[in-house]
Amino acid sequence: MTPLSASVKTARETLERIIDRVCGACGNKCCHQGTMMGSHDLRRLQKGLLIEEGREQILRDGLRRRSAELRRDLQAIKSVVQWLQQTLPADRERELDLLQERLEQWQDFCDFLDSAFEITSENLRYLIRFSAIRHNALRLLREFPDAQSKLIAVAQQQGASFRGTGRRIG
Repeated sequence: MTPLSASVKTARETLERIIDRVCGACGNKCCHQGTMMGSHDLRRLQKGLLIEEGREQILRDGLRRRSAELRRDLQAIKSVVQWLQQTLPADRERELDLLQERLEQWQDFCDFLDSAFEITSENLRYLIRFSAIRHNALRLLREFPDAQSKLIAVAQQQGASFRGTGRRIG
């Protein structure tokens, strides 16, 4: 084996060990579904879509599966919002309206994932916005008393992904 091929083999083995150690932390969403990625990853994804036959269908299938998961989470939050509307005083209506706007952004994101959007840099960049959409919605939800614990309870009943992780929802 030449020094160069040995070096490549060593590098590949090192990468595989890193992937084995790290992979799965995202719930296996980043590689195949295009979400939970950074902007550099999106450029690689776009190149891969151009080069690898069938990769676009794999991406679209993964995005549809992810959309279904996100819709379950969204439904759990909407259940909590309905509970809040019944229990909160009227002076918190403005905050609830703002939360509803964030949930509409969440819904729009899910609709986008299910659509036959054109594979462009701009459309792929939209995929990385979800972490901000999710964070903004959950931050607003935490402003309401008992909403976080209610969400965790509803999530367990509805099969949503929310779990209590101390002070935050994971």
